Amino acid sequence: MLIGTLSKIETGNGQNRIVRTIDRDSVVKNAPKAPVGMESQKEGADVKVDDVVSSDTYIVYRCKKMGCGGMADRLRGMINVYLLSLLTGRKFGIIHSTPCKLTEYLQPNTLDWTIDEKSLEGKSSENHNFLEKKKLPSNDMATYFKKEVVYIVSNADMTNYIRRDKGVPKILPWLNQLTTADIYKFVLDRLFKPSDMMKQEIDKFQAEVGNRKLICAHYRMGKNPSMPYDLVEIQVAKKIY
Repeated sequence: MLIGTLSKIETGNGQNRIVRTIDRDSVVKNAPKAPVGMESQKEGADVKVDDVVSSDTYIVYRCKKMGCGGMADRLRGMINVYLLSLLTGRKFGIIHSTPCKLTEYLQPNTLDWTIDEKSLEGKSSENHNFLEKKKLPSNDMATYFKKEVVYIVSNADMTNYIRRDKGVPKILPWLNQLTTADIYKFVLDRLFKPSDMMKQEIDKFQAEVGNRKLICAHYRMGKNPSMPYDLVEIQVAKKIY
């Protein structure tokens, strides 16, 4: 169930948007506590966000073909595009169909980011490739985008440059009160929850682990079919060690 308070805002240019206001506690009150020594550096930050849930303009993270990066890269891009949606007052959406539909594994949590691409047909649009770009093209992103629908593909962490946007002090003051890690955790908790299929797999795995200590390692094998130009880093590691 989506949470928060809905309100209608007139933008003054003939357009209206409806926002959902949610405070930080509503999202993270049931989240597990961080390990000792890894607590948030800004635990007392006052985080209140107006999600744009209805608008005449959109900003959409879109990945429909190869070359969007690995899954972590894609999630990083989604987080940064979401922050841009807050800055620009645009409705946020995700279109991800390559190499699979994202909704098979992750479902919306407090914000419904699913969007029917056909519903955007007929609207003016522009495409932006922010892959490997950590610097934004403007420090006033609210006026940078001109079309009704903005499609972005990104794999870069742009939070430091988003913090410098002229709209942040008024729209997202908490962005400068949180560490980058806290921003990522807050947004990930806000946007995603495991799908039923994914949750079953997680529960099954946790049952197998039981009360034993769990240590995880990420092996990047390379040459994934969906990333044909990826490096074979595990072979490099074998040569070194």
